[in-house]
Amino acid sequence: MKIERRSFLKGLASAPLLAACGETTTTNVPPPAAPTQIKIAAHSWGTSQLIAKIAELLLREQLGVPAATQIVAEGEIWDPLARGDVHACLEVWPLRNSDGVRAYVDAGRVVTAGAIGSGRTAWFVPSYVADEIPEIMTAVVASDLGPLLARARVAELVVGPGDWLTPTPPRMSALGVGALPIQRAGSEKALLDRVRQGTTDRATFMVSLWYPHPIHALYGLRAVGLPAAAGCSIDDAAFGCDYPAEPILKVIWPGLAFTNPDVKAFFDVFAPPLDDMVSLLASSADAPEVLARDWIKSRTIVWTSWINAARSAKK
Repeated sequence: MKIERRSFLKGLASAPLLAACGETTTTNVPPPAAPTQIKIAAHSWGTSQLIAKIAELLLREQLGVPAATQIVAEGEIWDPLARGDVHACLEVWPLRNSDGVRAYVDAGRVVTAGAIGSGRTAWFVPSYVADEIPEIMTAVVASDLGPLLARARVAELVVGPGDWLTPTPPRMSALGVGALPIQRAGSEKALLDRVRQGTTDRATFMVSLWYPHPIHALYGLRAVGLPAAAGCSIDDAAFGCDYPAEPILKVIWPGLAFTNPDVKAFFDVFAPPLDDMVSLLASSADAPEVLARDWIKSRTIVWTSWINAARSAKK
């Protein structure tokens, strides 16, 4: 079923979308084979890995479903999900992944299991930069951004590793900062270290990140004011405006409705609070599995209903 993209995202912003799947006009096509293990795709940043690990542990240890987590680059989840090589990705930012949403979700090749929360991708500067040039936080026309950054002595844009979907050169040009050097960090930890050292040295920099993210609990970062998103087409690679707030999607392989209805029901209701994930990651450097087990142990009242929903779907 074709879903008009803007209507699709508008609906998700107000309520979780539980997409139906499996309708077909062909009656003699056999159902897909059941996977021997549920594979959950996670990205190379902390919240994605923690959320995936919580899902994996609950599937394995509460439902007895073999499950594993594997790291997949942000822009490379779509083909594996459509084929059933992986079965879920539980933190997808649809505006950054607009090409994938259009080619796979709108086309019905991958389905959503609702939203896990909401967030916003933005450019941030340290609070001391914003205090010196407060205009940098207000909505500006694109031609004003470069001069404001120059006044603030911001000489580089720090971005994440290559597997993160980050600002394109056409978009930077459209926002008047096409000549701003990009400093790419090799990992999320390297990016956090760069921000940590930069704030310690009171350096002037801008960083491409999102909210919620653990870094905001540790350092004073403020969003740069870009032109408002209203009336701006984010489908254009050179869109010269801000990202709006957006639902953070869970997406799954359509075949789960046939092969593992209990797992699909689990993913439909699975929603560990993002504030919990951010707090855990901001307060500890432990591995995702350690943090996931800590969360599961302390939040039984939250996840018990997810397990009950899965068991009911299997009956």
